[in-house]
Amino acid sequence: MTETTPEMSIHDVVENLKTMELVKQSLERFSAKERETLNAAIYDLECLNAINLDLASENDELLDQISKIKETTWIPVTKRLPKAGTEVLCCNACGAYLLAVCIYKDGACNRGYIAENSECVMYDVVAWMPLPEPYKAESEGG
Repeated sequence: MTETTPEMSIHDVVENLKTMELVKQSLERFSAKERETLNAAIYDLECLNAINLDLASENDELLDQISKIKETTWIPVTKRLPKAGTEVLCCNACGAYLLAVCIYKDGACNRGYIAENSECVMYDVVAWMPLPEPYKAESEGG
């Protein structure tokens, strides 16, 4: 019988359930006492598989949340630049930040990466991050 662990995937849990179903179908070969013991063990394994299925679902949800959090962390400009025309939050070497549309290498004055919006220019940009989705109020009564 396959061992169940919290690290099991949903696929593994489904495969365990299939295996247990095959065992149930072959119980006629055993004595009443053996069938009783095997049924109790199968019940325990089904409970563990249900727990593992819940854990696998929770892990999938956590991985999705972690992925979303990683999408909203600072990205060094030396690693990657945003798509042209994308509005992002920029941070300079002093820790100041600016909501800006452009980040580019300024070769003329050799001051590093520059971000600008309609009001300001930020020199020495060291990192940027994508903006979160705008807030949307949940509909009431829905």
